[in-house]
Amino acid sequence: MRFSLILEIGGKPILWHIMKTYSTHGLTDSIILCGYKGHMIKEYFTNYLLYNADVSLDLGTGDFNILNHSAEPWRITMLSTGELIQTGGRLEFFSEATARALRQERAAQGQGHDGGADLIAGNNVYAHVPDINDFTRALQAQADHAADSLLDFLTGCKSRGETVAAYGAAAKGTTLLNYARVSARLLPYVCDAAPFKQGRFLPGSHIPVRPVETLRENPPQHLLILPWNIKEEIAADLAWLARDHGTRFWTVMPEPTQLEPSAATQAA
Repeated sequence: MRFSLILEIGGKPILWHIMKTYSTHGLTDSIILCGYKGHMIKEYFTNYLLYNADVSLDLGTGDFNILNHSAEPWRITMLSTGELIQTGGRLEFFSEATARALRQERAAQGQGHDGGADLIAGNNVYAHVPDINDFTRALQAQADHAADSLLDFLTGCKSRGETVAAYGAAAKGTTLLNYARVSARLLPYVCDAAPFKQGRFLPGSHIPVRPVETLRENPPQHLLILPWNIKEEIAADLAWLARDHGTRFWTVMPEPTQLEPSAATQAA
């Protein structure tokens, strides 16, 4: 069984395509914090050069030489963080001590470097990070702002007697709800189209997950779209809710912001 970043598109894993995109912008030095099934990432890139090279091998002496290759000029550092550590823990694992050791290693090799890397944490690509401490401080501030803003929004709706629901029982939204300490008292339920999620509860917040039909039966005045990376697609799919019931759609990042009616919504 393979996890998503190793699934192939056009003969190459998704992770390769992500790194290829970074490399087109000159970012070729990457650090991957490997957790669950991280060995598959190591195996792929360990063998990648071999698979894209002409080699000579002397079976008698064991001498092995790469004659030429067509692999990309990427430098990849893969660090094991343990299979049970989640994304936040992997960011913490990538401490200043680790970054300092990597800088010293590359300086000793005479490589010019800004002390940063393309950070791929929790098997997710984040960004090129010139200084990990600056990055984590900025990330903390963004997380605090998102959580405080969401809590203020939900508290305001409750005080005005306005109904709110959410869509998308995915990990990113669950993490935000838990960090903001949102419970079913402020957000009665989350809808999701996946049958295996329905009838269950979000971990931590214990908010019920219900089928999309719930929105037809009891349309809310406000709908938070928790998977903010695909908010436009979800808004288009649920356009009938805004058209027939006047529900307002909101994205939650970087703060609750009402989505303007898209062309798809207006045409639905």
